[in-house]
Amino acid sequence: MGPTTSNFISLKTPEGIIRVSTFRISHFILYECSVKMIFSDGKYQKVSESMKAVEEASDKHGFFRIHQNFIVNLGQELHLNIKMRELTLITGEKIIVAKDRLKQIKELLSV
Repeated sequence: MGPTTSNFISLKTPEGIIRVSTFRISHFILYECSVKMIFSDGKYQKVSESMKAVEEASDKHGFFRIHQNFIVNLGQELHLNIKMRELTLITGEKIIVAKDRLKQIKELLSV
């Protein structure tokens, strides 16, 4: 059985609209006033939407905003260093978890 439409997210890009499997997405980052969708292989796609719009679109697909500038895919391999408040993503990138989000991310990861 193939993937259902619930396994995909559609977002506006500078070129048009992209529909991508959520399993390919590692995270979203707000960098220099633009949002980038980072894939598990480290490649990225610029997104023409606000972080708030991306958060709303991705929330129902298992993503969580851990910091003002980061939304992560909870379905990806993640490592949480609670003492350092640091989340290591499948891409190897390390992100500081906002203090007010640490309890939530611990619960979501069942730590």
